Amino acid sequence: MAAKDLVTVIILYGHGNKEWLDKATDSVKKQTYGIDNIELMVVDNREHKDKIGVAWNKAVAKAKGMLCLFVGDDDFIQPDYITCLVSTLRETQKDNHDINCVTSYVMRFVGEGNSIKMKASTTFPTGMIETEFLKTHKFDETRTMRVDTLWYKLNGKHSVVAYWNYGYFYRGHENQISKNGTANEIFDNVFITKYPHFIRNYIGSKPKALLIDKFDHVAVWNAKMVFCDFGSEDAIHVAHQKTTAKKVLRIHRFSAHTQLATKIDFSAFDHVIFTSDQVRRYVETKRSETIKNATVINVGVNVEKFNYKEKAKNNKVGFCGYINPKKGLQVVKILAKTFPNMEFHIHGKFQDEALYQFMTEKTFKNIFITGWTDDVEKWYQDKTFILSTSYVESQQMSILEGMACGCKPVVMEHWIGSNDIYEKEHLWGTVEELNKLFIGDFEPEKYREFVVKNYNQKDEFRKIDKLIGGNNGR
Repeated sequence: MAAKDLVTVIILYGHGNKEWLDKATDSVKKQTYGIDNIELMVVDNREHKDKIGVAWNKAVAKAKGMLCLFVGDDDFIQPDYITCLVSTLRETQKDNHDINCVTSYVMRFVGEGNSIKMKASTTFPTGMIETEFLKTHKFDETRTMRVDTLWYKLNGKHSVVAYWNYGYFYRGHENQISKNGTANEIFDNVFITKYPHFIRNYIGSKPKALLIDKFDHVAVWNAKMVFCDFGSEDAIHVAHQKTTAKKVLRIHRFSAHTQLATKIDFSAFDHVIFTSDQVRRYVETKRSETIKNATVINVGVNVEKFNYKEKAKNNKVGFCGYINPKKGLQVVKILAKTFPNMEFHIHGKFQDEALYQFMTEKTFKNIFITGWTDDVEKWYQDKTFILSTSYVESQQMSILEGMACGCKPVVMEHWIGSNDIYEKEHLWGTVEELNKLFIGDFEPEKYREFVVKNYNQKDEFRKIDKLIGGNNGR
């Protein structure tokens, strides 16, 4: 498993308000990125001995992190803020190596608790910058204000904006926001999810969009459309809240197999999207009802990210994803013994220690466990086959992503709904049938075309837009 980049968070303590500082530092300590991956550096500048640029440059020189994030001592950040910025930066760098910094938009606010007022703003906070880049592109040390503004004017070509993220909360003056009311009125589209990778690209196509990882009644109240990605407790709250917003719920496979699938009031939503036919069938059976506002829209693959590069057939079988008992790894061991001339390459994050022990002890020479890498697309490129031995899935995105990269799918037919997603020629149920797939024709362009035609992310987004009718409320 690849180690996360250490992030140094620099807070310049200059206002002298301990309550504000505590709110800022607490928001850093509660980051989903993990406190072990964060170096928190509070620079005491209450006597203003150093100008802002000087203090920042001194802090950067001492920073141990590969990245430096700057947070005001009177501001705070939402829990997934660092995760979002790091992910956005690293994803962008795959295509543009000149990018060295990332920022977001801000949410201006005044007040505290129930009296808080907010307003979204398309201005940028200082953001997150690679430490080594900062050491050679220092902040101006003569200015007393707008130090970061000048820095971005000089280095803006090296930056990217996570434009869907308003997770930086900037403390302002009352007369700066009260004229236009509360901030959340500006967010026409509110997305609630703890797993943003499924929906991030769609959010990026929406104007005035807010991504949050838990229910916020103010945001929902003022929105024109609320999209709950996953059947969670948040979806229950959204269902119960009275609002003029159009409500959309998307149910993935793992939401379907929880008790929440029976507790959510589906009738409170304008649309309930299921990620596959079998997920819809299962939930309707579980609830003993036909869900009248339901539709099926499969999750799509970003075919621009998962590219096909010409490849020759070899003996490498890929197995990829979050690895837990439902993935059927005991079958992989049997296959490795049955097909000693084939190589079985396992790439992913183990979510079960016993399963990891099972796969690493008393294993076979033709099983290779590589752990997790961020560049999955590159990992697919030298594999001929992509294997599924799961007993339950919705679509199994790793198979579709592998196909987009030219891998031949070999999907065990026993999970319910596999024949809804894949062609008969992709499926196997016996060792003899799998052997025929191994020795049969290898047509990588055909596998990619199957995904482009049937499971293209752009088509998924168009279907969602058509269903919900753009950005209009009820």
